Amino acid sequence: MSALNSQIPNASVQFTEYGIPIRNLWHMLIYAWNEVPLKNDWIMVDAGAESAPTLDALLASVLMKLMQGRLRIGLGRNYVQEERTLRGIRGRIDFEQSLKQRTFDRGQAACQFQGYIFPCRFR
Repeated sequence: MSALNSQIPNASVQFTEYGIPIRNLWHMLIYAWNEVPLKNDWIMVDAGAESAPTLDALLASVLMKLMQGRLRIGLGRNYVQEERTLRGIRGRIDFEQSLKQRTFDRGQAACQFQGYIFPCRFR
């Protein structure tokens, strides 16, 4: 590998063990992923492709930078519609269900509300 680096005028180009420039592999991966390298997300990652010492380091840096961006905006937090019988009132009262189930007699109400959840729960 050092013999290949000495033949190239730009010595900062990194090669795989088979003599393929890491930068070329990076561009092939972007093409295979059907991504446009000019997106804002890819600009920082594309700059790292030029200086990655190995393909493993390149893929690790891609994963790290994309996960940092994803964590910055949040991991899939959603509101979901829920229907429950509660002691208090939360959201809208479903009068039809409350009257059918006679929940008012027990001091409860059938309610429809939106709950905030994390779909990726670790157990």
